[in-house]
Amino acid sequence: MEKRDTRLAIIEAAVEIFAQKGYERATVDEIAAKANLAKGTIFYNFKTKEDIFFAIIEQGTQNFMEMVGERTALAMNATQKIELTYGAAFEFFQKYNNYCTLLISELWRIHTRWNYEPTNLLDRYKQMLEQVFIEGQQSGEFRRDIEARDVGLIIFFLAAVSSLSKALSAEPGVEQKLFDRSHLIFMKGISVA
Repeated sequence: MEKRDTRLAIIEAAVEIFAQKGYERATVDEIAAKANLAKGTIFYNFKTKEDIFFAIIEQGTQNFMEMVGERTALAMNATQKIELTYGAAFEFFQKYNNYCTLLISELWRIHTRWNYEPTNLLDRYKQMLEQVFIEGQQSGEFRRDIEARDVGLIIFFLAAVSSLSKALSAEPGVEQKLFDRSHLIFMKGISVA
């Protein structure tokens, strides 16, 4: 197995273990067993368990930004870009549900416990959507009394919470219903018309 493939196998195993057990309770032994690799192979590729976590954030960032880029590439205006980004965020969290669980459960500890700046995912995403929202404000599509810097974070967490709602309810399709409602409310709330 090539080094890149080995690292990816470790990351995929770790995100599942971390999502199930939480970062603190998960062990490198469990990650090695899940990845079907020797513990030494884990430490050959990553110095610490924390390094594995950061690699998960990096991989998730790359996957997320690629998905958003693919979905919004053909958008004709700012409204379409925001709608497609909202949909891409929800689709991402549906596809990578363990990543979503891990990110939401550990996110607030990134600054306090690990002193890690999550510039890759949230900041890049927020900056991109801030620019789109400003374009929409300038073109008259979006309300001017809404802070553009908040839009990306709001969309990110609405999509994440919609995706996680599946775990909190026995109702079939609850995540899609919540997504549809939150999407409608959000789009009506930012639109001028």
